[in-house]
Amino acid sequence: MRLGYKNNITGLPESIGNLTNLRSLDLGSDDSQISRLPESIGGLVNLTSLCLSNAPLTELPESILKLPTLKELRLSSDVYLSTVSKLPALETLYISSIDSLAATIPPEFSNLATLKNLSMDKCSFQEDEKIQANPLVFPKTITQLKNLQRLEMSQNTFCSLGDTFSDLINLEYLDLTYALAHLEELPDFSKLTNLKTLVFCGYDTPLLPKQELVIQFFSHYLPNLINLKLDKWRGYPSKRSNLGSLPDLFDNMPNLERLDLSYNGLETLPPSLYRLKNLKELDLSFNKLTEIDEGIGNLVNLETLIIAVNKDLTKLPESFNKLTKLKCLCITATKIDPSTVCKLPGLKIKTPPRIDDLALSNHNCWRFGNPMEI
Repeated sequence: MRLGYKNNITGLPESIGNLTNLRSLDLGSDDSQISRLPESIGGLVNLTSLCLSNAPLTELPESILKLPTLKELRLSSDVYLSTVSKLPALETLYISSIDSLAATIPPEFSNLATLKNLSMDKCSFQEDEKIQANPLVFPKTITQLKNLQRLEMSQNTFCSLGDTFSDLINLEYLDLTYALAHLEELPDFSKLTNLKTLVFCGYDTPLLPKQELVIQFFSHYLPNLINLKLDKWRGYPSKRSNLGSLPDLFDNMPNLERLDLSYNGLETLPPSLYRLKNLKELDLSFNKLTEIDEGIGNLVNLETLIIAVNKDLTKLPESFNKLTKLKCLCITATKIDPSTVCKLPGLKIKTPPRIDDLALSNHNCWRFGNPMEI
């Protein structure tokens, strides 16, 4: 049931509690005017999903703690996190655009023993000219959520992840977009033995990570990592320099299947990248590559290769013929002649009809066909 979108409702009637079979209730939207919830909401005993994003609530009724099956909750305010911390079955919590992450999370937040998925994006975000003003220490309380499997902290500025971050041993998905630009050092990611997906996106921050921090990251042995998104560390050229190069340490991630290195201004690729035998999808678009090494022929499981907008890239090596599983090749805005590319079985070469088709949407790199999902 969706009630918060484009209407003048400011509150719910007491009779809402009679909808005992209701499973999903959405009261959130940018123009939501719902400012109060009745105590009878505790009667929604089969409710599993509740969205309160952008609803101008100042408190939650205590009866919400009577919702035995509530597993998913979406918020955009921190004023009721103490109440949320008592929800008995909560598995997924989304919080966005609150004022101060540092002052938001109460100690009792660590009581959410059933929480598996936590998203807190844009909770310490500042505009470009102030982005270095107040980077935060990562909240220790979050690291006490031992059953957490997915953690999204996108567009937050941290100066430290703390000494206990590596205690999140059940993490499978981690998004720390922006984080590399502000951190002085990293925790030991090799202790996160269940980690499968890691997002270290630069997005549009004007800052670059320190080279020693990048080396430290690649020095961690992550044998179970499948997806790595280390992209957009170039942004707009008028704002900053490029990432330029990467350390030759991809051997520490031997089971990578998807790798996104787009928008980094890379001029060369480390030899160890060509030893990723399990790699299926590789995005090298919007860099400054002038050649692809013969080692690419070792990537025998590669299915998708995106090398678009490497404007001085003129050809592919002869070993390209070994990529017999390749299904999609994107060479737009390179100097590679499509007619010179060998016709591998099932290969589709993506070249849009004009450069105007290289449109960007929400700062995400364009894709043709199905996107590379990470």
